[in-house]
Amino acid sequence: MKAEIIFVIGSGRSGSTLLRSILDGHEEILLWPFEFDFYNIINKLLDSNKKKFTISEIYQNLITDFTNFDKFYNNDLGGKKYNINNFDYNKFVSFFQNNNKEITTKEFILFLRDSYFECLSSKPINPKYFMIFHNQPSDYILKDFPDSKMLITTRNPLDTYISIKEFYFKSCVETGRDFSCVYQPYTANPKFKTLIETSLIPIIYCNEF
Repeated sequence: MKAEIIFVIGSGRSGSTLLRSILDGHEEILLWPFEFDFYNIINKLLDSNKKKFTISEIYQNLITDFTNFDKFYNNDLGGKKYNINNFDYNKFVSFFQNNNKEITTKEFILFLRDSYFECLSSKPINPKYFMIFHNQPSDYILKDFPDSKMLITTRNPLDTYISIKEFYFKSCVETGRDFSCVYQPYTANPKFKTLIETSLIPIIYCNEF
């Protein structure tokens, strides 16, 4: 399979989810169906300075993301739940489990693309692009795919702050948590200590990427 890799980079509340839903189903695009922060998820492996890893070793770090295929996914637009139809999850996972072939992270992305395509029963006939929505920038993307096309989604920082604040308040109402949670550090990015940091720093990072 020769579908070109395209990364979409975007901070939270910047419209990346909406863009992914619009592109889904395009006849020339094989779209990874979830936001997939691959290089940041496996950063502990990357910090080891090894050049190659077994497929199984990388898979162990991605199990949580992969199980999105085997259950209802609800982290997207409006909190609606959906699952992936026409996809052989068990076959897909079998490509990764106990697979001791050593490959680079770039080769893993290509292996991921081919494995995903193989397990879809309804898919583009001859896709030109394999598109991954990678939440945050990573220098490893540039290292592995220096010539790949990239799309950056960004938004006015003030609008982003307001959107995130409203989203958090809505989540508190829906889950019964105290509103003070809105101003606590964002658990997905513990290095950010305030809501302002959570809102603005990813935008700055994306703009500098």
